Amino acid sequence: KVAAKPEEHQRTMKLSSSLPFLLAAWGLSTSASAEEEASPSSSSTPSDDDHFGPDGLCSDTYPTLDLHKAFQPLNKPPQIRPGRDGVTRLKLPFNLVNYNGPSYSTILRAYNGFAPGPTIHVEPGGSFELELINCLHLPLGFDGEEAHNRYHHPNSTNMHTHGPHITGESPGDNVFLNIGPQESHTYTYEFDENHMPGTFWYHPHLHGSSALQVGQGAAGMIIIDEPKDYDIPDAIKNMPEIQMVF
Repeated sequence: KVAAKPEEHQRTMKLSSSLPFLLAAWGLSTSASAEEEASPSSSSTPSDDDHFGPDGLCSDTYPTLDLHKAFQPLNKPPQIRPGRDGVTRLKLPFNLVNYNGPSYSTILRAYNGFAPGPTIHVEPGGSFELELINCLHLPLGFDGEEAHNRYHHPNSTNMHTHGPHITGESPGDNVFLNIGPQESHTYTYEFDENHMPGTFWYHPHLHGSSALQVGQGAAGMIIIDEPKDYDIPDAIKNMPEIQMVF
């Protein structure tokens, strides 16, 4: 069982990794709505069968990212917010998406069926528990000693939070982890109480496949929200929020 049919896999391999950026595909309307707020998921850790079985999160029926029409309205990504205990929880499937563009169609790798992925909100002094579920299939792709500094392992992945001041060691932001096809891993990120508010982002960082995956749309925003008493002018605090990823 492989990630896609051979001809589809070849088309994906040939896709320019920067193309979704150039098409301004991120945040546009898709075949499913992303407007609703997403509630924090359960903190329980199911077995792999719950992810990869027939009724799991890893479906072999892939959603469609439909961008064939011009001037489509922006679609706000799903918003993942902390629970009452200050912990933001998310189970994030990494799977294939059918891309329908203005000049051609192909297959992309993306989070939760959308590009960009959901926007993750974190509180200063809070934490973020992420279960990253790699729904892709074998083969691994180019492998061996000569593969290290070349494109390889397109269906393996991991996660990197870009910008926050957090540990780079497990169970936190360890970019050396390799989450193979049909595997999952749980990250726990801890944020200091004095962490500055701001907008950051997350993306795959597996050496050899990160450019392919990020360029196809596997990325999203992390927003560290400001405390309620944070000194922000009302004119800025009350402005409507528009989230865009380029």
